[in-house]
Amino acid sequence: MALAIVAKNRASNADSDGFMLGASIAEWIFLDQIADTRPLANFNSAQDIAQAHKNAADAMEGARAIKKKLGITSDEIVKAAGIADISAGPATKLALDAQ
Repeated sequence: MALAIVAKNRASNADSDGFMLGASIAEWIFLDQIADTRPLANFNSAQDIAQAHKNAADAMEGARAIKKKLGITSDEIVKAAGIADISAGPATKLALDAQ
């Protein structure tokens, strides 16, 4: 996750569940969706790409925990994030619903 942004929000006591949910989903989309793209594969080792996938999985695990805590659906999250109508929307919903 963009640690500086999260740290800044924590310092100002603004790291709400909603913020952390959005940050976790954004991190997952960024890491999971681009980790295997050709340009990254050309400039990163297999170990780096595997770490990106692990970080993405950790971010999604955090998002699922917040989703459960807030009692909201994956459809509500995807709609609120404004990603329902782009390619990341269905993948995000599936990831949020996975166990």
